[in-house]
Amino acid sequence: MEKFYKYNNYLLKENKRDSSIYLYIYYLRKFLKWYEENTEKTFSRLEKSAVDMYLESVSSKVSKTSINSYINFFKSYNSFLISEGIQENMVVDNSMRRRTSKKKSDKVNDVDEKYIEAILQNICLSDGIKNYTMLNLIANSGLRALEVKELRLEDLDFDNRVINITGAYERKIPMNSNVENSLKLYLKEIYVMEEYLFINERGTKYTEAGIRWIFRKNCSDTDITIATLRNFYKIKLKNQGYSNKEIDKVLGYKTNGKKYSDRALKDMLTPSQFSKIFNVAPITVIKWCNKGIVKAYRTDKGFRKIPNSEVERLKKLRLKHNS
Repeated sequence: MEKFYKYNNYLLKENKRDSSIYLYIYYLRKFLKWYEENTEKTFSRLEKSAVDMYLESVSSKVSKTSINSYINFFKSYNSFLISEGIQENMVVDNSMRRRTSKKKSDKVNDVDEKYIEAILQNICLSDGIKNYTMLNLIANSGLRALEVKELRLEDLDFDNRVINITGAYERKIPMNSNVENSLKLYLKEIYVMEEYLFINERGTKYTEAGIRWIFRKNCSDTDITIATLRNFYKIKLKNQGYSNKEIDKVLGYKTNGKKYSDRALKDMLTPSQFSKIFNVAPITVIKWCNKGIVKAYRTDKGFRKIPNSEVERLKKLRLKHNS
């Protein structure tokens, strides 16, 4: 467990996106399990021969793009092991990558709607109404995983058919019949209503990683992610005649309105830089951002950026709280 925690912190310091961190930890678990089952020994250091064997074992199940994603993970984990003094040299490099044909395309419009619907239906049939409803809220209401885990019963307004999202991305989201039906079916299965709408097997609310894990175990295609589900909803809104501005409002985007220019975003602080000022871990800053304690914006690539003005504002807030 400690090795996952250390690697997770390493990825945070590298300013990796939340989705990348989750995916790399998922890859690490899969690789270590495969390594122990196929070598009958405990993992100690990364070996090129083992990486080649592992990539060969998964190559028949995933696309070339996914193989390259695995290679990116191995490069990252190799660098981590070097930083920890576990090994000295890089054994993974770009020469191991697979060539893929490059096509100029709109990533949003590349989402195969029928494929996504088939995945969701399969989850509903094989993994239960709760897991289906959580992922359906992302695919058919455009919620973020962090918003799904924070949902409470009072956030659901069935009379006006809207979902009230609070926190950093406060907004009202239309509740279509698909989402309304799945929510009502799920609510019928609940014996005791807890503080949060979705509670895991341990009796606590889900984490973002937990929701992503549910999706990943039901969809082995690593080209399809939680972000793909949000794009699926974006396509539906476009087809219904929503303008780009209206779509941004429904999805809770804050940077697409160009309140800050790309140059201004570039000058802002990363969570890692912000954490050093307050002598806390980067994950703490990310939690502050999710709770709305610290205002953060997203670049086009999805990275969090924090305005410099938030430093003084938070210092004053903490000073006031301590006095």
